[in-house]
Amino acid sequence: MVPDVISIKPDATVKELLNLLTQHHISGVPVVDNQNKIVGMASDGDIIRYLNPKEGSVHDFIYDIFIEEGETEQEVLKEKNKYKGG
Repeated sequence: MVPDVISIKPDATVKELLNLLTQHHISGVPVVDNQNKIVGMASDGDIIRYLNPKEGSVHDFIYDIFIEEGETEQEVLKEKNKYKGG
C-alpha cells in the first residue's frame, strides 16, 4: 500500500508551506493542481531563497541565548533542541 503523499496547492502561502514542512519534518513537497497532477516542487531551500535579503548579516536574524558559567557547547545545544523539538 502506498501512503498518502503530502502535497500542497500552487496558491498556498509561503507560511502554509513552511507549516506543512515543519509539521511533517520534511524538506520538500510536490505542488499539485486541482486534478492532483504535479506542477512543481517546493522545498525549504526555496523558502530560504524567497526570503533571502540582498543585504544584512547573521546578527539581523539570530536570537539571544543565555549560557550559564561552565556550560559546554553540547549542553547549550541540547537545551536549545529541547524547545525546537529536535
